[in-house]
Amino acid sequence: SAEDEALPDDVLLSALILPQGRKHAQNMSLPEMRALTLLEIRRIVTSARRLCARDKWPSALPGRGDEPISPADVTLGDVVARFIAPATSLHSQCSAAELAAETPRAPDWYVSYWTGMPATELIACLEQHA
Repeated sequence: SAEDEALPDDVLLSALILPQGRKHAQNMSLPEMRALTLLEIRRIVTSARRLCARDKWPSALPGRGDEPISPADVTLGDVVARFIAPATSLHSQCSAAELAAETPRAPDWYVSYWTGMPATELIACLEQHA
């Protein structure tokens, strides 16, 4: 949107990943309390896809070339490399959960994924499981 284009990248990354009303990462000293909800994961993926469309991301996966990918083709590797890693580095190398989670919480499930998996497929799998 026009609002997104007017924001500096560091402000935009923070605004897109932080829950509404929060300006900084939380300190979650216990890694086992860094779970994300499906809603929080959706917010991360949706924000990453918006930035992909705005910035015309090339794939972050090796061997994919420099051609821009469509937001529908964003993989989990793209989300991590082009969205989560830059956002967490702005906040003293915190975890994604310390930025995106509403509150510290223990996970009910552990999700393993392949970085080449389309982000929308992960969301679909999580929604089916929920």
